[in-house]
Amino acid sequence: MSYTGLYHCPPAGVEEDSMTSSYISEESEKELELDPPKAKQEDARPWFAGLLSSDDLADIDPPRDRFLRQLRDLSGRKRRIVSDKNLSHEARAHQLANLAFSAPSTTGSTSPSVAVRLEDLALSFQYLPSSRVYGFHAADLTPGGTDREVLLENIEEYAESLTSFCLEGGIRSQMEAFRKGFDRVFPMSKLRAFSPEEVRVMLCGDQNPKWTREDLINYTEPKLGYTRD
Repeated sequence: MSYTGLYHCPPAGVEEDSMTSSYISEESEKELELDPPKAKQEDARPWFAGLLSSDDLADIDPPRDRFLRQLRDLSGRKRRIVSDKNLSHEARAHQLANLAFSAPSTTGSTSPSVAVRLEDLALSFQYLPSSRVYGFHAADLTPGGTDREVLLENIEEYAESLTSFCLEGGIRSQMEAFRKGFDRVFPMSKLRAFSPEEVRVMLCGDQNPKWTREDLINYTEPKLGYTRD
């Protein structure tokens, strides 16, 4: 007895095509792991713009905050040189060409810090995350940022773009997810009736309460031989 009719025989080439598709899919996943999509920036400023400052960045990412402070200091010295009317064209060009910031010496090293020129760092208009957990290797701070070199001429734009990405554009998706989750419990728009301090107390409680004798008597119950007297 022949049982050929009980089995579905795929047309010639179908099995081979399935194996090929599976192989392509696996290769595509490998490519995504090696080069995940870059973070994209939106044109409009997010709803939380202005809530975070450089002080917050110092708590979240101290090394990057220190680097940004060095960039701003370098930018300030550049502006002072450019605006100094007592300098000749040659003297101004010479000072700008030798403008550098001091990189801190290695911990425990006795050698002095080394002055580093901005161009020697080979920076581009990109944000490079400090860990793989971010899910991407680099994000352009401006269109075509990977091909834009950071120079003294555009140091202000770079510092501003990097700060904006760290405090706004780079955390947009996380903040939007936080807002959606919060709105499911309590609409965030309703919080306008409260001050930031009141919201903090409602969510976190008073972190540094000041207890008086009357508070202890009214809100505690003495036990183990102790009385209110």
